[in-house]
Amino acid sequence: MKFIQKLIRQASIKALDNLEDDENYHFVRQSRLFQDLSAEGFILIMKCLVERHYKQNEVIFNEGNPGICMFLVKKGRVEIFSQGKDGQVADLPTVYTILEAGTLFGEISIISMSYRTSSAKALEQDTTLLTISTYDLEQLIEQYPQDGLRVLRGIVDSIVNHLVITDRRLGEANIQIKLLKEKLAKYE
Repeated sequence: MKFIQKLIRQASIKALDNLEDDENYHFVRQSRLFQDLSAEGFILIMKCLVERHYKQNEVIFNEGNPGICMFLVKKGRVEIFSQGKDGQVADLPTVYTILEAGTLFGEISIISMSYRTSSAKALEQDTTLLTISTYDLEQLIEQYPQDGLRVLRGIVDSIVNHLVITDRRLGEANIQIKLLKEKLAKYE
């Protein structure tokens, strides 16, 4: 069994060498989510990645859509925003954040197997995203459990980071509301 594992490892390392010319190889390898994967796990991820291109203002997904993949911004910027209650884009949508190259998003739905909690759209012409599906993540977990655990921890870290930022923004907003109330009270 160890002999077969050694052969698989050698084949994976050789396959990684062949990927050196792939433009996605270096980008994905630098991503915190995938940088510590074994050669075998990384090869699996590279085979599963799908590159998608979006035009400026093109919707990537809508709030309430099933979440079947997560995204890594390769090029361009992506806006995460909320929609109106009737499913139509609100006149003045609430913008949660603007994401730059190297940022992961859509990970909440892939972990919870739920519907999208917000909408996303491309902000620049030829915004390029790399996607990995729930199925691909499950395949990584089954075939390379240690790598799957590393990716899951990276996804959880990303979600926790989003929560910390949101919590800070909420605290700042509460302070601003309190200050505005105090100013209004002076004029009453």
